[in-house]
Amino acid sequence: MNGGLLDGLRIVVTGANRGLGAALVADARKAGAQVVGTYRVEPPAGPSEVHWVRMDLGVDDAVERGFAEAAERLGGIDAVVANAGVSYNSLLAAADMRDVESSLLVNVGGYVRTLKYAVPHLRSADGGSVVAVSSVMAGGGMPGAGVYSGTKAAIEAITRTAAAELARFGVRVNAVAPGFFDTGMGRAVMDDTRMFERYSSRIPMRRFGSADELSSAVQFLLSPMSTYVTGAVLGVDGGVRL
Repeated sequence: MNGGLLDGLRIVVTGANRGLGAALVADARKAGAQVVGTYRVEPPAGPSEVHWVRMDLGVDDAVERGFAEAAERLGGIDAVVANAGVSYNSLLAAADMRDVESSLLVNVGGYVRTLKYAVPHLRSADGGSVVAVSSVMAGGGMPGAGVYSGTKAAIEAITRTAAAELARFGVRVNAVAPGFFDTGMGRAVMDDTRMFERYSSRIPMRRFGSADELSSAVQFLLSPMSTYVTGAVLGVDGGVRL
């Protein structure tokens, strides 16, 4: 990890209670940031130096309150990692519209709410950085993943639009598009030899990524090393979309 790359930055990571979100929080702390992690139901048993704030991204008031509380705890907000989201897999012809609407509410609406209520705090800090977590699935084309892919494609489009709207305020907005990783659902795939061989054979680098490899990409986009980068979608996928 790049120790000290985020020294002094005050960062909010949404959906930080498990998987890649939890890894992003831990690695940001190691890199010198002050961190608030958000959760929806129960706060995780995490490092004592991490502040935890409850935030339901499907509810306007909850998101507004959550960012206000995060800013109070940190003394301001310099950067946000919009990681929270839900996964939904179904063939389109069999889709349950309640699940479709829930996915849109959280993944797309939640990202818009994050921007709406986080950006005023970033502007108060004389600019800042937002990094959204998209997915290689944003390109679509995988049976059963149409709804999830659609929400991630929307996140990338919103990222580019937000970058254009907010550049004059000194706020940069970028995204990372992870491929297959050894955390969360990816761990289950790795534990199934046949599934792992099937998926890894599609990756030019022939392996799944590690959580710290995604953290390094996110930290670059949050840090002073990327002050002239905005509106970018950085693939962190071992070349799977080549």
